[in-house]
Amino acid sequence: MEEGTPMIPPGATARYTFTPTPSGTRWYHTHTMAMRNLKRGLYNGQFGILYIEPKNEPGAYDRELFLVLKDWDPYFSTMADAMDVMYKHAAIHAYGVGPGEPVKTKPGQKVMLRILNASATIHKRIAFAGHQFTVVAMDGNPVPAPKAVPILELGPAERIDALVEMTNPGVWVLGSTDERERKAGSAIVVEYAGQSSDPKWVTPAKDGWNYGYFSGLPAGPPAPIEKIIPLVIEKKFAGSHWVDKWTINGKSWPNTDPI
Repeated sequence: MEEGTPMIPPGATARYTFTPTPSGTRWYHTHTMAMRNLKRGLYNGQFGILYIEPKNEPGAYDRELFLVLKDWDPYFSTMADAMDVMYKHAAIHAYGVGPGEPVKTKPGQKVMLRILNASATIHKRIAFAGHQFTVVAMDGNPVPAPKAVPILELGPAERIDALVEMTNPGVWVLGSTDERERKAGSAIVVEYAGQSSDPKWVTPAKDGWNYGYFSGLPAGPPAPIEKIIPLVIEKKFAGSHWVDKWTINGKSWPNTDPI
């Protein structure tokens, strides 16, 4: 609506026509402002994933999987003088470890994972036990320097395309590095052909996540610092009847100090 598109009232429909460009992993989602109503907007799942194929797609993989990370049943929780949204359940593409069928694969296969973090608020950190991800695209756009990493990090709305080579037969868990999130459903099972055992999770090394990994730029010494500008970002508890307020150096926009 803020860009001029009429709102769709309850019970009505709308048709959109567009030229699919640019290529890559994209998504569509509601722009309804939830405010404090946790049954509105992205909290209730009004979204979908779109993959726009490039005109020249080499297809250097055997199969592709679309994985959507999502949290469900939100509620307000007040902790440490701050009100945050917490969730009772989580899922990857509507399924989690237990109710979902395992992803079947074979040794030697190359699998392209196209991953979307559709959570309304939660930052996601995921790993694939016994395997690594080679990141080839972010937010639908090819990265300058694909690189293999043990974990992926995605903020809300972020997308990562990562290639995984299936070279470690077994029954493995792909999911959140946070145990509470995995138990809440943010995980799936990947099962090699001919393998039968309990799904195995291996805690990954605590490697940091750095977007610079994929830039292709040399990791040389930083440029000389000419000036340091401190920016202290804090959240202020606004009481249980409204959302929290944020400040930069003790002030909120538009009353922040000019730099």
